[in-house]
Amino acid sequence: VNKKLALQAKNENIFIKSFNWIIKKLLHNFGLVTKDIQRSGQPSPPVLWLHYGLFPFKSVINLAWEPEKSKDQVFEKKFCEERKIDYYNFSWNPGGPKDWEEVDEVIRIMDSCKKPVWIHCKGGKDRTGGLVAIWKKKKGYPMGLIFRDFQAHEIPAFTWVQQLFCGSPSNVQN
Repeated sequence: VNKKLALQAKNENIFIKSFNWIIKKLLHNFGLVTKDIQRSGQPSPPVLWLHYGLFPFKSVINLAWEPEKSKDQVFEKKFCEERKIDYYNFSWNPGGPKDWEEVDEVIRIMDSCKKPVWIHCKGGKDRTGGLVAIWKKKKGYPMGLIFRDFQAHEIPAFTWVQQLFCGSPSNVQN
């Protein structure tokens, strides 16, 4: 009986790993930060429908707001409005916001908005990864868990890592 249970557990583990890999690829760098916080890159309209069907969200934080350049973002905002999903947008470049105090503003939104909340940027790596890392650090997560996120979703731009360890890049002494 133990061999049968071990084989069943191994097969379930392979299924779960395969499912997670497919979801991460299909939903463009998708991950669960907590049960109430999702992260990813910008989806196309059909993938947005899939994302919402699999992982319904009540709030969206878009960190790469460029409606003049992205039809997908315009579709996403309308999608949210039609479903009464709260939509927050910030125009950050991959290296971070112009004003690093905006990071604290977004963290306050993350903590107080309707849940689940979905956070994304274009690729789900720099802005999203940096924000999630800083949020986790402020919440007391061990650095080992933050680095696991970097392994799973790639390391964000250096300015985000610098912010994580030293505070605002403009305040760092050379």
